[in-house]
Amino acid sequence: METAEGRCCQQIRRSVQGRLQRADPAEHGRRREKRRRDRTVVLDDLEDGMAALKCEQPVEIAKMMYARIDRLARKEPKNGRSLDAVRADVLASLVLEEPRSAGSKALIQVAVPITALLGVDERPGQLDTGQLLPAPVVRDLMSHPGTVFHRLLTDPAGQLLEYSPGIYRPKAEVDRFIRTRHRTCVMPCCSHPSRSCDVDHAVAWPEGKSTGTNLGPLDRRHHRYKHATKAKVVIADDGTTTIETRWGQTYTTKPEPVEEPPF
Repeated sequence: METAEGRCCQQIRRSVQGRLQRADPAEHGRRREKRRRDRTVVLDDLEDGMAALKCEQPVEIAKMMYARIDRLARKEPKNGRSLDAVRADVLASLVLEEPRSAGSKALIQVAVPITALLGVDERPGQLDTGQLLPAPVVRDLMSHPGTVFHRLLTDPAGQLLEYSPGIYRPKAEVDRFIRTRHRTCVMPCCSHPSRSCDVDHAVAWPEGKSTGTNLGPLDRRHHRYKHATKAKVVIADDGTTTIETRWGQTYTTKPEPVEEPPF
């Protein structure tokens, strides 16, 4: 597959799955509905007095659940706990209906063709982490009270048309664009979702502006690594990111397209 060059195994797997789902959206919908009917909660015993509670849900529901857990966990004092441990405690609080479980509705991000929203065609929507949602599911989400839409205007090359490069922190529209273009941290083979990454300037501000060709998501660990080692980062017009380490090694990552080309 000619588009496999420069992509890691995880990106190729998502790409192949997306192509198959787009090739036969009706079959994708049927398979998804069958899996949805089989959703379950399973309790597995682990060692050392621990157990794992596994819940299978449609991906958009699971993402909303995780987003709410993560948001609440980040507001909790750690008290010596890791963030993962705090998430586990927050989940227990939510299920057991403890008072601190209250919180507002979580946010998920879906890129969707306007034609699918209008019912003109059945092109799928796509979550910020790459999974596809059948058009009927997207339209159902659209009907929920409180759903908010943001329009991202781009030129033919995929670059954002509306932004203010003269400020350090990118405007909300630019931030959404960057996190939509790059689903994960731009470091090679890093699968950390961009929604919880830092949006970093490839060329430090103010020499480098807050534009789509100078901004990319880096998780906190890789953000610190970049500055500590003075790694050189270059971002092309299409979002392709080249990272050169101080030891002379060069790595290139390409953002996964929102809409995969046909077979």
